[in-house]
Amino acid sequence: VSVLVANASGALFAGLLMNRGMAVWSGLALSALGMGTIGPVMTLDLFPDTARLGLVLGFSFAAGFMPTVLFTGASVLVRSAAQLGTVQGMVLVGSSLGQFIGPPLLGWVVEITRTWTSISLVLGVASALLLCVALIVRSREIRP
Repeated sequence: VSVLVANASGALFAGLLMNRGMAVWSGLALSALGMGTIGPVMTLDLFPDTARLGLVLGFSFAAGFMPTVLFTGASVLVRSAAQLGTVQGMVLVGSSLGQFIGPPLLGWVVEITRTWTSISLVLGVASALLLCVALIVRSREIRP
């Protein structure tokens, strides 16, 4: 339950920042940097369980940014209002696909390597890709 609360808190905080003028690319970059920094560290056996739980909560908070930023920011990423529904549909499909593929992929990596620390590479690559997307969005974002 605490991970869900952390994720929802991240989504609400992202909404607050978007409402105050945060650019879409900035929200994506914050999410990527948060997950890319915390994700690999939370899998290490260097920390006691309570500290690792805090890292998991931080990761979940950072992940909560993405849907809010993408759904709210879709209006500044489209060239016309006619494209908005299509873009939001693509965001929904992408989000669902990630939630469908992500857990089995990470489970598969753990099964093959026999260690949880191996998912650090997957999380790092995914965060790097999200950061690249944020930079692409930065070059295309239309601000009123």
